[in-house]
Amino acid sequence: MSAVADGSWRRVLGINRLLGRNMAGGTSSATHSGVDVNSPIVQMSFGFDAQFYIKNYLDGDPKVSSTNAYAHYLATVRTSRASPNPNFSEEWYLSRYSDVREVVEAGKLPCGFYHYLIAGQREGRMPRFELDKALEFSLPGVTAPSLRNNIEDLRARTRRLDLQTGAPGSKTLWILMPHFNPDILFGGYRAFFEFLRAVKASFANEFQIKVITTGERTANKDYFQWRARGKADYALFEDVDVKSLDDHASIRVGPHDRVVAYSTWDAYFATQIAALTDEPRFIGFHQEYEPIFHSFGSHYALSAAAYDLPSYPIFNSSILVDYFKQHRIGLFGRDEMPAEGKDYAVFEHLITPCPLARPEEMAKRKVRTCAVYARPEGHAARNLYELIEIALRDLCAAGHFDSKWRFIGLGSLKQHPPVALGRGHQLEFIPKMSEIDYFNFVSSIDLGISLMYAPHPSVVPFEFATTGALVVTNTFENRSPEFLKSISANFETTPTNIDGLKHAIERAVERIPAFDQRYQNAYRPIASSWGNVFNPTSIEQILRPVGMVPSHAD
Repeated sequence: MSAVADGSWRRVLGINRLLGRNMAGGTSSATHSGVDVNSPIVQMSFGFDAQFYIKNYLDGDPKVSSTNAYAHYLATVRTSRASPNPNFSEEWYLSRYSDVREVVEAGKLPCGFYHYLIAGQREGRMPRFELDKALEFSLPGVTAPSLRNNIEDLRARTRRLDLQTGAPGSKTLWILMPHFNPDILFGGYRAFFEFLRAVKASFANEFQIKVITTGERTANKDYFQWRARGKADYALFEDVDVKSLDDHASIRVGPHDRVVAYSTWDAYFATQIAALTDEPRFIGFHQEYEPIFHSFGSHYALSAAAYDLPSYPIFNSSILVDYFKQHRIGLFGRDEMPAEGKDYAVFEHLITPCPLARPEEMAKRKVRTCAVYARPEGHAARNLYELIEIALRDLCAAGHFDSKWRFIGLGSLKQHPPVALGRGHQLEFIPKMSEIDYFNFVSSIDLGISLMYAPHPSVVPFEFATTGALVVTNTFENRSPEFLKSISANFETTPTNIDGLKHAIERAVERIPAFDQRYQNAYRPIASSWGNVFNPTSIEQILRPVGMVPSHAD
Protein backbone atom coordinates (compact mmCIF):
# COMPACT_ATOMS: atom_id res chain seq x y z
CA MET A 1 0.00 0.00 0.00
CA SER A 2 2.84 2.40 0.84
CA ALA A 3 4.49 1.83 -2.53
CA VAL A 4 1.18 2.66 -4.16
CA ALA A 5 0.52 5.65 -1.98
CA ASP A 6 3.81 7.37 -2.83
CA GLY A 7 3.21 6.95 -6.56
CA SER A 8 5.88 4.28 -7.11
CA TRP A 9 3.48 1.39 -7.44
CA ARG A 10 5.05 0.37 -10.77
CA ARG A 11 7.86 -1.32 -8.84
CA VAL A 12 5.47 -4.25 -8.58
CA LEU A 13 5.95 -4.90 -12.30
CA GLY A 14 9.02 -6.92 -11.43
CA ILE A 15 6.78 -9.75 -10.26
CA ASN A 16 5.26 -10.37 -13.68
CA ARG A 17 7.24 -13.58 -14.16
CA LEU A 18 5.76 -14.99 -10.95
CA LEU A 19 2.33 -13.72 -11.92
CA GLY A 20 2.62 -15.33 -15.31
CA ARG A 21 3.24 -18.70 -13.68
CA ASN A 22 0.25 -18.16 -11.38
CA MET A 23 -2.01 -17.19 -14.28
CA ALA A 24 -0.82 -20.26 -16.15
CA GLY A 25 -2.20 -22.41 -13.35
CA GLY A 26 0.87 -22.83 -11.12
CA THR A 27 0.60 -23.14 -7.38
CA SER A 28 1.20 -20.22 -5.06
CA SER A 29 2.40 -19.87 -1.52
CA ALA A 30 2.23 -17.08 0.98
CA THR A 31 5.58 -15.75 -0.31
CA HIS A 32 7.64 -16.48 -3.38
CA SER A 33 10.96 -14.86 -4.23
CA GLY A 34 10.26 -12.22 -1.58
CA VAL A 35 6.82 -11.34 -3.00
CA ASP A 36 3.82 -11.39 -0.66
CA VAL A 37 1.09 -13.07 -2.65
CA ASN A 38 -1.49 -11.78 -0.15
CA SER A 39 -0.71 -8.18 -1.07
CA PRO A 40 -3.49 -6.41 -3.01
CA ILE A 41 -1.37 -6.07 -6.17
CA VAL A 42 -0.83 -9.80 -6.20
CA GLN A 43 -4.42 -10.44 -5.26
CA MET A 44 -5.40 -8.34 -8.28
CA SER A 45 -3.60 -10.87 -10.44
CA PHE A 46 -5.89 -13.64 -9.25
CA GLY A 47 -8.86 -11.63 -10.54
CA PHE A 48 -7.17 -10.79 -13.82
CA ASP A 49 -8.47 -12.52 -16.94
CA ALA A 50 -5.67 -12.32 -19.51
CA GLN A 51 -7.73 -13.58 -22.43
CA PHE A 52 -10.53 -11.10 -21.66
CA TYR A 53 -8.02 -8.26 -21.44
CA ILE A 54 -6.22 -9.13 -24.68
CA LYS A 55 -9.45 -9.61 -26.62
CA ASN A 56 -11.12 -6.40 -25.42
CA TYR A 57 -8.21 -3.97 -25.15
CA LEU A 58 -5.16 -5.08 -27.19
CA ASP A 59 -6.73 -5.97 -30.52
CA GLY A 60 -4.35 -8.87 -31.07
CA ASP A 61 -1.13 -6.98 -30.13
CA PRO A 62 1.64 -9.63 -30.79
CA LYS A 63 3.83 -8.11 -28.07
CA VAL A 64 1.38 -9.06 -25.35
CA SER A 65 0.61 -12.62 -24.37
CA SER A 66 -1.06 -14.27 -21.45
CA THR A 67 2.28 -14.29 -19.60
CA ASN A 68 2.83 -10.52 -19.69
CA ALA A 69 -0.72 -9.21 -20.11
CA TYR A 70 -1.01 -8.44 -16.40
CA ALA A 71 2.14 -6.36 -16.40
CA HIS A 72 0.82 -4.45 -19.39
CA TYR A 73 -2.48 -3.92 -17.55
CA LEU A 74 -0.75 -2.53 -14.46
CA ALA A 75 1.41 -0.19 -16.52
CA THR A 76 -1.48 1.34 -18.47
CA VAL A 77 -4.65 0.96 -16.40
CA ARG A 78 -4.66 4.47 -14.92
CA THR A 79 -4.98 6.08 -18.34
CA SER A 80 -6.70 3.28 -20.24
CA ARG A 81 -9.24 2.52 -17.51
CA ALA A 82 -9.29 -1.04 -18.77
CA SER A 83 -11.26 -3.64 -16.85
CA PRO A 84 -9.45 -6.74 -15.49
CA ASN A 85 -12.33 -9.17 -16.07
CA PRO A 86 -15.97 -9.14 -17.23
CA ASN A 87 -17.23 -8.86 -13.63
CA PHE A 88 -15.50 -5.58 -12.81
CA SER A 89 -15.87 -2.38 -14.83
CA GLU A 90 -13.07 0.12 -14.25
CA GLU A 91 -14.84 2.94 -16.07
CA TRP A 92 -18.08 2.33 -14.18
CA TYR A 93 -16.32 2.20 -10.81
CA LEU A 94 -14.43 5.44 -11.34
CA SER A 95 -17.40 7.28 -12.79
CA ARG A 96 -19.70 6.12 -9.97
CA TYR A 97 -17.34 6.73 -7.05
CA SER A 98 -15.81 10.18 -7.37
CA ASP A 99 -13.72 9.80 -4.21
CA VAL A 100 -11.90 6.82 -5.76
CA ARG A 101 -11.53 8.59 -9.09
CA GLU A 102 -9.82 11.55 -7.43
CA VAL A 103 -7.15 9.48 -5.70
CA VAL A 104 -6.51 7.39 -8.83
CA GLU A 105 -6.10 10.50 -10.97
CA ALA A 106 -3.76 11.94 -8.32
CA GLY A 107 -1.55 8.85 -8.65
CA LYS A 108 -2.19 7.63 -5.12
CA LEU A 109 -3.85 4.41 -6.30
CA PRO A 110 -3.18 2.46 -9.49
CA CYS A 111 -6.85 1.86 -10.41
CA GLY A 112 -10.38 1.37 -9.19
CA PHE A 113 -9.96 -2.42 -9.13
CA TYR A 114 -7.16 -2.03 -6.59
CA HIS A 115 -9.42 0.10 -4.39
CA TYR A 116 -12.24 -2.41 -4.71
CA LEU A 117 -10.00 -5.19 -3.39
CA ILE A 118 -8.52 -3.26 -0.48
CA ALA A 119 -11.65 -1.41 0.65
CA GLY A 120 -14.54 -1.14 -1.82
CA GLN A 121 -15.79 -4.68 -1.52
CA ARG A 122 -15.80 -4.41 2.25
CA GLU A 123 -17.68 -1.09 2.01
CA GLY A 124 -20.41 -2.62 -0.12
CA ARG A 125 -19.47 -0.81 -3.33
CA MET A 126 -20.58 -2.23 -6.64
CA PRO A 127 -17.95 -3.73 -9.01
CA ARG A 128 -19.89 -3.02 -12.20
CA PHE A 129 -23.07 -1.43 -13.45
CA GLU A 130 -26.30 -3.23 -12.68
CA LEU A 131 -29.35 -1.01 -13.07
CA ASP A 132 -31.35 -2.33 -10.15
CA LYS A 133 -28.39 -2.13 -7.77
CA ALA A 134 -27.40 1.30 -9.07
CA LEU A 135 -30.93 2.56 -8.48
CA GLU A 136 -31.05 1.10 -4.99
CA PHE A 137 -27.68 2.65 -4.17
CA SER A 138 -28.95 6.12 -5.09
CA LEU A 139 -32.59 5.72 -4.03
CA PRO A 140 -32.97 2.93 -1.47
CA GLY A 141 -36.27 1.11 -1.95
CA VAL A 142 -37.02 2.58 -5.37
CA THR A 143 -37.11 -0.82 -7.11
CA ALA A 144 -39.36 -2.48 -4.53
CA PRO A 145 -42.77 -3.45 -5.97
CA SER A 146 -44.47 -1.54 -3.15
CA LEU A 147 -47.63 -0.81 -5.16
CA ARG A 148 -48.50 -4.49 -4.91
CA ASN A 149 -49.09 -3.83 -1.21
CA ASN A 150 -52.12 -1.77 -2.21
CA ILE A 151 -53.89 -4.48 -4.14
CA GLU A 152 -55.73 -6.21 -1.31
CA ASP A 153 -56.73 -2.86 0.18
CA LEU A 154 -58.18 -1.68 -3.14
CA ARG A 155 -59.94 -5.00 -3.67
CA ALA A 156 -61.49 -4.71 -0.22
CA ARG A 157 -62.61 -1.13 -0.80
CA THR A 158 -64.39 -1.99 -4.04
CA ARG A 159 -65.59 -5.55 -3.42
CA ARG A 160 -69.07 -6.79 -4.19
CA LEU A 161 -71.42 -7.10 -1.24
CA ASP A 162 -73.73 -9.99 -0.48
CA LEU A 163 -77.09 -8.20 -0.71
CA GLN A 164 -80.57 -9.64 -0.33
CA THR A 165 -83.95 -8.11 -1.17
CA GLY A 166 -85.83 -7.16 2.00
CA ALA A 167 -89.49 -6.88 2.87
CA PRO A 168 -91.34 -4.05 1.08
CA GLY A 169 -92.84 -2.69 4.30
CA SER A 170 -89.59 -1.93 6.14
CA LYS A 171 -87.63 1.28 5.60
CA THR A 172 -84.00 1.50 6.64
CA LEU A 173 -81.66 4.47 6.37
CA TRP A 174 -78.23 2.96 5.85
CA ILE A 175 -75.37 5.18 7.06
CA LEU A 176 -72.00 4.19 5.62
CA MET A 177 -68.85 5.66 7.19
CA PRO A 178 -65.21 4.50 7.23
CA HIS A 179 -64.90 3.91 10.96
CA PHE A 180 -66.58 4.45 14.30
CA ASN A 181 -63.51 5.50 16.26
CA PRO A 182 -64.10 8.45 18.61
CA ASP A 183 -60.35 9.13 18.89
CA ILE A 184 -60.03 10.41 15.33
CA LEU A 185 -63.20 12.41 14.84
CA PHE A 186 -62.39 15.78 13.28
CA GLY A 187 -64.53 18.65 12.02
CA GLY A 188 -65.98 16.71 9.11
CA TYR A 189 -67.47 14.12 11.43
CA ARG A 190 -68.97 16.84 13.61
CA ALA A 191 -70.95 18.20 10.65
CA PHE A 192 -71.95 14.65 9.63
CA PHE A 193 -73.14 13.76 13.13
CA GLU A 194 -75.16 16.98 13.39
CA PHE A 195 -76.76 16.16 10.03
CA LEU A 196 -77.62 12.67 11.28
CA ARG A 197 -79.04 14.12 14.48
CA ALA A 198 -81.41 16.31 12.49
CA VAL A 199 -82.31 13.45 10.15
CA LYS A 200 -83.02 11.17 13.08
CA ALA A 201 -85.28 13.79 14.65
CA SER A 202 -87.22 14.31 11.41
CA PHE A 203 -87.51 10.70 10.28
CA ALA A 204 -87.69 8.73 13.53
CA ASN A 205 -91.11 7.39 12.55
CA GLU A 206 -90.23 6.63 8.93
CA PHE A 207 -86.83 4.96 8.97
CA GLN A 208 -84.83 2.60 11.13
CA ILE A 209 -81.25 3.88 11.14
CA LYS A 210 -78.36 1.44 10.76
CA VAL A 211 -74.67 2.31 10.59
CA ILE A 212 -72.20 0.24 8.58
CA THR A 213 -68.49 0.96 8.93
CA THR A 214 -66.51 0.16 5.79
CA GLY A 215 -62.89 0.51 6.89
CA GLU A 216 -62.58 -1.56 10.05
CA ARG A 217 -63.02 -5.22 10.89
CA THR A 218 -65.33 -4.64 13.84
CA ALA A 219 -67.20 -1.49 14.84
CA ASN A 220 -66.75 -1.00 18.59
CA LYS A 221 -69.91 0.82 19.61
CA ASP A 222 -69.28 0.16 23.30
CA TYR A 223 -65.99 2.06 23.14
CA PHE A 224 -67.60 4.90 21.20
CA GLN A 225 -70.37 5.21 23.78
CA TRP A 226 -67.85 5.11 26.62
CA ARG A 227 -65.96 8.02 25.07
CA ALA A 228 -69.22 9.86 24.29
CA ARG A 229 -70.75 9.49 27.73
CA GLY A 230 -72.29 12.74 28.93
CA LYS A 231 -72.24 14.16 25.38
CA ALA A 232 -74.89 14.53 22.70
CA ASP A 233 -73.29 11.85 20.50
CA TYR A 234 -74.14 9.23 23.13
CA ALA A 235 -77.87 9.73 22.60
CA LEU A 236 -77.43 9.98 18.83
CA PHE A 237 -76.25 6.37 18.54
CA GLU A 238 -77.76 4.84 21.69
CA ASP A 239 -80.56 3.05 19.82
CA VAL A 240 -78.77 2.70 16.47
CA ASP A 241 -77.42 -0.61 15.17
CA VAL A 242 -73.69 -0.19 14.39
CA LYS A 243 -71.76 -2.96 12.62
CA SER A 244 -68.85 -3.24 10.23
CA LEU A 245 -69.17 -4.73 6.77
CA ASP A 246 -67.29 -7.79 8.01
CA ASP A 247 -69.92 -8.24 10.73
CA HIS A 248 -72.62 -8.60 8.06
CA ALA A 249 -72.92 -12.03 6.46
CA SER A 250 -75.39 -10.39 4.09
CA ILE A 251 -77.36 -7.15 3.98
CA ARG A 252 -81.12 -7.21 3.39
CA VAL A 253 -82.26 -4.12 1.48
CA GLY A 254 -85.84 -2.96 1.14
CA PRO A 255 -87.18 -1.12 -1.92
CA HIS A 256 -87.82 2.06 0.06
CA ASP A 257 -84.50 2.12 1.88
CA ARG A 258 -82.10 5.04 1.50
CA VAL A 259 -78.31 5.18 1.74
CA VAL A 260 -75.94 7.89 2.98
CA ALA A 261 -72.20 7.68 2.23
CA TYR A 262 -69.72 9.72 4.25
CA SER A 263 -66.70 9.27 1.94
CA THR A 264 -65.81 8.33 -1.62
CA TRP A 265 -64.76 4.85 -0.47
CA ASP A 266 -68.16 4.35 1.14
CA ALA A 267 -69.69 5.26 -2.22
CA TYR A 268 -68.60 1.97 -3.81
CA PHE A 269 -70.71 0.07 -1.32
CA ALA A 270 -73.51 2.64 -1.13
CA THR A 271 -74.16 2.46 -4.85
CA GLN A 272 -74.63 -1.33 -4.63
CA ILE A 273 -77.22 -0.96 -1.86
CA ALA A 274 -79.01 1.95 -3.54
CA ALA A 275 -79.34 -0.06 -6.76
CA LEU A 276 -81.81 -2.37 -4.98
CA THR A 277 -84.07 0.52 -3.92
CA ASP A 278 -86.53 2.73 -5.77
CA GLU A 279 -83.97 5.59 -5.54
CA PRO A 280 -80.79 4.42 -7.30
CA ARG A 281 -78.87 7.47 -6.13
CA PHE A 282 -77.12 7.27 -2.78
CA ILE A 283 -76.79 10.43 -0.69
CA GLY A 284 -73.16 11.54 -0.77
CA PHE A 285 -71.92 13.81 2.01
CA HIS A 286 -69.29 15.96 0.27
CA GLN A 287 -67.00 17.98 2.53
CA GLU A 288 -63.83 17.83 0.44
CA TYR A 289 -62.51 16.73 -2.93
CA GLU A 290 -61.24 13.53 -1.36
CA PRO A 291 -58.71 12.33 -3.96
CA ILE A 292 -56.32 14.95 -2.53
CA PHE A 293 -55.78 12.62 0.41
CA HIS A 294 -53.81 10.36 -1.95
CA SER A 295 -50.84 10.73 -4.26
CA PHE A 296 -51.55 10.39 -7.97
CA GLY A 297 -52.08 6.67 -8.41
CA SER A 298 -54.70 3.95 -8.05
CA HIS A 299 -56.15 5.26 -4.78
CA TYR A 300 -56.46 8.74 -6.26
CA ALA A 301 -58.01 7.40 -9.46
CA LEU A 302 -60.63 5.26 -7.72
CA SER A 303 -61.46 8.00 -5.23
CA ALA A 304 -62.01 10.41 -8.13
CA ALA A 305 -64.04 7.85 -10.07
CA ALA A 306 -66.45 7.47 -7.14
CA TYR A 307 -67.89 10.90 -7.95
CA ASP A 308 -69.21 9.47 -11.21
CA LEU A 309 -71.38 6.93 -9.40
CA PRO A 310 -75.13 7.74 -9.25
CA SER A 311 -75.49 10.03 -6.27
CA TYR A 312 -77.31 12.97 -4.74
CA PRO A 313 -74.48 15.08 -3.26
CA ILE A 314 -74.81 17.28 -0.19
CA PHE A 315 -72.01 19.87 -0.16
CA ASN A 316 -70.78 21.61 2.97
CA SER A 317 -70.19 25.00 1.31
CA SER A 318 -71.03 26.92 -1.81
CA ILE A 319 -67.37 27.47 -2.62
CA LEU A 320 -66.80 23.70 -2.66
CA VAL A 321 -69.64 23.48 -5.16
CA ASP A 322 -67.84 26.11 -7.23
CA TYR A 323 -64.74 23.91 -7.30
CA PHE A 324 -66.74 20.90 -8.50
CA LYS A 325 -68.37 23.04 -11.17
CA GLN A 326 -65.09 24.54 -12.31
CA HIS A 327 -63.49 21.12 -12.71
CA ARG A 328 -66.65 19.42 -14.02
CA ILE A 329 -66.50 16.74 -11.34
CA GLY A 330 -69.20 14.11 -10.98
CA LEU A 331 -72.66 15.29 -11.95
CA PHE A 332 -71.18 18.68 -12.99
CA GLY A 333 -69.43 16.94 -15.87
CA ARG A 334 -72.70 16.22 -17.64
CA ASP A 335 -73.98 18.13 -20.64
CA GLU A 336 -76.95 19.48 -18.69
CA MET A 337 -75.97 21.55 -15.66
CA PRO A 338 -77.54 20.04 -12.50
CA ALA A 339 -79.92 22.14 -10.43
CA GLU A 340 -79.54 22.85 -6.73
CA GLY A 341 -82.49 21.54 -4.77
CA LYS A 342 -83.10 18.82 -7.32
CA ASP A 343 -79.79 17.20 -8.21
CA TYR A 344 -77.72 18.32 -5.22
CA ALA A 345 -77.97 20.27 -1.97
CA VAL A 346 -75.75 22.74 -0.16
CA PHE A 347 -75.35 23.77 3.47
CA GLU A 348 -72.81 26.14 4.98
CA HIS A 349 -70.59 24.57 7.63
CA LEU A 350 -71.14 26.14 11.02
CA ILE A 351 -68.45 28.54 12.18
CA THR A 352 -68.86 28.79 15.93
CA PRO A 353 -68.00 32.32 17.10
CA CYS A 354 -65.24 32.38 19.67
CA PRO A 355 -65.11 35.16 22.30
CA LEU A 356 -64.25 38.48 20.66
CA ALA A 357 -61.82 40.57 22.70
CA ARG A 358 -62.46 44.28 22.92
CA PRO A 359 -59.70 46.68 21.81
CA GLU A 360 -58.76 47.64 25.36
CA GLU A 361 -58.39 43.96 26.28
CA MET A 362 -56.10 43.37 23.30
CA ALA A 363 -53.96 46.37 24.27
CA LYS A 364 -53.45 45.17 27.87
CA ARG A 365 -51.93 41.81 26.93
CA LYS A 366 -48.39 41.41 28.20
CA VAL A 367 -47.84 38.33 26.05
CA ARG A 368 -48.66 38.13 22.36
CA THR A 369 -49.85 34.69 21.29
CA CYS A 370 -49.49 33.18 17.84
CA ALA A 371 -51.80 30.19 17.43
CA VAL A 372 -50.77 27.78 14.68
CA TYR A 373 -52.97 25.05 13.27
CA ALA A 374 -50.03 22.66 13.54
CA ARG A 375 -50.66 19.09 12.44
CA PRO A 376 -47.25 17.45 11.80
CA GLU A 377 -48.70 13.95 11.32
CA GLY A 378 -48.65 12.47 7.83
CA HIS A 379 -52.43 12.14 7.52
CA ALA A 380 -52.75 15.95 7.71
CA ALA A 381 -50.37 16.85 4.89
CA ARG A 382 -52.90 19.24 3.33
CA ASN A 383 -52.40 21.60 6.30
CA LEU A 384 -48.83 22.29 5.11
CA TYR A 385 -47.19 22.10 8.53
CA GLU A 386 -43.68 22.07 7.07
CA LEU A 387 -44.12 25.44 5.37
CA ILE A 388 -45.31 27.02 8.60
CA GLU A 389 -42.36 25.77 10.65
CA ILE A 390 -39.84 26.86 8.01
CA ALA A 391 -41.39 30.33 7.78
CA LEU A 392 -41.51 30.81 11.56
CA ARG A 393 -37.94 29.62 12.02
CA ASP A 394 -36.72 32.05 9.37
CA LEU A 395 -38.68 34.96 10.86
CA CYS A 396 -37.69 34.23 14.46
CA ALA A 397 -34.03 33.84 13.51
CA ALA A 398 -34.20 37.19 11.69
CA GLY A 399 -35.62 38.92 14.78
CA HIS A 400 -39.16 39.61 13.56
CA PHE A 401 -40.63 38.52 16.91
CA ASP A 402 -39.56 40.01 20.23
CA SER A 403 -39.53 38.27 23.60
CA LYS A 404 -43.23 39.00 24.24
CA TRP A 405 -44.33 36.41 21.68
CA ARG A 406 -45.22 32.78 22.32
CA PHE A 407 -46.15 30.19 19.70
CA ILE A 408 -48.76 27.49 20.36
CA GLY A 409 -49.54 24.65 17.94
CA LEU A 410 -53.09 23.27 17.94
CA GLY A 411 -54.63 20.24 16.28
CA SER A 412 -52.03 17.49 16.72
CA LEU A 413 -53.08 14.03 17.86
CA LYS A 414 -50.63 14.06 20.75
CA GLN A 415 -48.31 16.44 22.57
CA HIS A 416 -45.13 16.49 20.52
CA PRO A 417 -41.86 17.92 21.91
CA PRO A 418 -41.46 21.69 21.41
CA VAL A 419 -39.74 22.88 18.24
CA ALA A 420 -37.00 25.50 18.57
CA LEU A 421 -37.74 28.47 16.31
CA GLY A 422 -34.72 30.63 17.11
CA ARG A 423 -33.76 33.46 19.49
CA GLY A 424 -35.35 31.69 22.43
CA HIS A 425 -38.71 31.08 20.77
CA GLN A 426 -40.28 27.66 20.47
CA LEU A 427 -43.45 26.17 19.08
CA GLU A 428 -45.32 24.27 21.80
CA PHE A 429 -47.83 21.61 20.78
CA ILE A 430 -51.13 21.26 22.57
CA PRO A 431 -53.17 18.20 21.60
CA LYS A 432 -56.88 18.29 20.95
CA MET A 433 -58.67 20.48 23.51
CA SER A 434 -62.18 20.36 24.83
CA GLU A 435 -64.51 22.86 23.19
CA ILE A 436 -64.54 25.10 26.28
CA ASP A 437 -60.75 25.08 26.63
CA TYR A 438 -60.38 25.82 22.92
CA PHE A 439 -62.72 28.82 23.04
CA ASN A 440 -60.99 30.20 26.13
CA PHE A 441 -57.57 29.83 24.55
CA VAL A 442 -58.25 31.29 21.10
CA SER A 443 -59.99 34.32 22.62
CA SER A 444 -56.52 35.46 23.75
CA ILE A 445 -54.60 35.15 20.47
CA ASP A 446 -53.26 38.03 18.40
CA LEU A 447 -52.06 36.08 15.38
CA GLY A 448 -53.45 32.90 13.86
CA ILE A 449 -51.83 30.79 11.13
CA SER A 450 -53.88 28.09 9.45
CA LEU A 451 -53.24 26.65 5.99
CA MET A 452 -55.28 24.26 3.87
CA TYR A 453 -54.02 23.08 0.48
CA ALA A 454 -57.40 21.78 -0.65
CA PRO A 455 -60.74 22.99 -2.06
CA HIS A 456 -62.42 22.65 1.35
CA PRO A 457 -62.41 26.16 2.84
CA SER A 458 -61.41 24.88 6.30
CA VAL A 459 -62.96 25.98 9.58
CA VAL A 460 -60.06 26.95 11.83
CA PRO A 461 -59.01 30.22 10.11
CA PHE A 462 -62.61 31.46 10.23
CA GLU A 463 -62.84 30.59 13.94
CA PHE A 464 -59.57 32.44 14.55
CA ALA A 465 -61.01 35.44 12.71
CA THR A 466 -64.00 35.66 15.08
CA THR A 467 -61.65 36.54 17.97
CA GLY A 468 -60.26 39.76 16.48
CA ALA A 469 -56.91 38.13 15.69
CA LEU A 470 -55.02 38.74 12.46
CA VAL A 471 -55.21 35.47 10.52
CA VAL A 472 -52.76 34.19 7.90
CA THR A 473 -54.24 31.65 5.53
CA ASN A 474 -53.54 30.53 1.99
CA THR A 475 -55.47 31.04 -1.19
CA PHE A 476 -56.57 28.19 -3.43
CA GLU A 477 -58.36 27.85 -6.75
CA ASN A 478 -61.75 28.53 -5.18
CA ARG A 479 -60.47 30.82 -2.39
CA SER A 480 -59.17 34.09 -3.79
CA PRO A 481 -57.72 36.92 -1.67
CA GLU A 482 -60.83 38.94 -2.54
CA PHE A 483 -63.15 36.18 -1.32
CA LEU A 484 -61.33 35.83 2.01
CA LYS A 485 -61.07 39.56 2.63
CA SER A 486 -64.76 39.98 1.84
CA ILE A 487 -65.42 37.76 4.85
CA SER A 488 -62.97 39.57 7.14
CA ALA A 489 -60.36 42.24 6.53
CA ASN A 490 -58.35 40.59 9.31
CA PHE A 491 -57.26 37.90 6.86
CA GLU A 492 -53.75 38.16 5.45
CA THR A 493 -53.61 35.83 2.47
CA THR A 494 -50.64 34.02 1.03
CA PRO A 495 -49.91 31.84 -1.98
CA THR A 496 -48.64 28.38 -1.09
CA ASN A 497 -44.91 29.12 -0.97
CA ILE A 498 -42.50 29.95 1.83
CA ASP A 499 -41.63 33.53 0.85
CA GLY A 500 -45.29 34.44 0.38
CA LEU A 501 -46.11 32.93 3.78
CA LYS A 502 -43.31 34.89 5.48
CA HIS A 503 -44.46 38.15 3.90
CA ALA A 504 -48.06 37.51 5.00
CA ILE A 505 -46.93 36.85 8.59
CA GLU A 506 -44.83 40.03 8.54
CA ARG A 507 -47.81 42.07 7.33
CA ALA A 508 -50.02 40.58 10.03
CA VAL A 509 -47.49 41.32 12.78
CA GLU A 510 -47.28 44.95 11.66
CA ARG A 511 -51.07 45.23 12.06
CA ILE A 512 -51.19 43.77 15.58
CA PRO A 513 -51.32 47.21 17.35
CA ALA A 514 -54.35 48.33 15.28
CA PHE A 515 -56.70 47.09 18.00
CA ASP A 516 -59.77 49.09 16.97
CA GLN A 517 -59.52 47.90 13.37
CA ARG A 518 -59.04 44.30 14.48
CA TYR A 519 -62.20 44.52 16.56
CA GLN A 520 -64.23 46.11 13.76
CA ASN A 521 -62.97 43.62 11.16
CA ALA A 522 -63.62 40.48 13.22
CA TYR A 523 -65.65 37.84 11.41
CA ARG A 524 -69.22 37.57 12.71
CA PRO A 525 -70.89 34.46 11.22
CA ILE A 526 -74.63 34.42 10.71
CA ALA A 527 -75.54 30.90 11.89
CA SER A 528 -75.12 30.47 15.63
CA SER A 529 -75.76 26.74 16.05
CA TRP A 530 -76.05 23.46 14.19
CA GLY A 531 -79.73 23.55 15.01
CA ASN A 532 -79.99 26.58 12.75
CA VAL A 533 -77.93 24.96 9.98
CA PHE A 534 -79.91 21.71 10.04
CA ASN A 535 -83.37 22.80 11.11
CA PRO A 536 -86.47 20.77 10.20
CA THR A 537 -87.18 22.95 7.18
CA SER A 538 -83.65 22.69 5.76
CA ILE A 539 -83.55 18.93 6.34
CA GLU A 540 -86.83 18.52 4.48
CA GLN A 541 -85.56 20.66 1.60
CA ILE A 542 -82.30 18.72 1.44
CA LEU A 543 -83.84 15.24 1.43
CA ARG A 544 -87.12 15.71 -0.43
CA PRO A 545 -85.44 15.17 -3.87
CA VAL A 546 -84.54 11.59 -2.85
CA GLY A 547 -88.08 10.82 -1.69
CA MET A 548 -87.50 11.36 2.03
CA VAL A 549 -90.41 13.44 3.31
CA PRO A 550 -91.23 13.57 7.04
CA SER A 551 -94.74 12.38 7.85
CA HIS A 552 -95.60 15.73 9.42
CA ALA A 553 -94.83 17.44 6.09
CA ASP A 554 -97.32 15.42 4.04
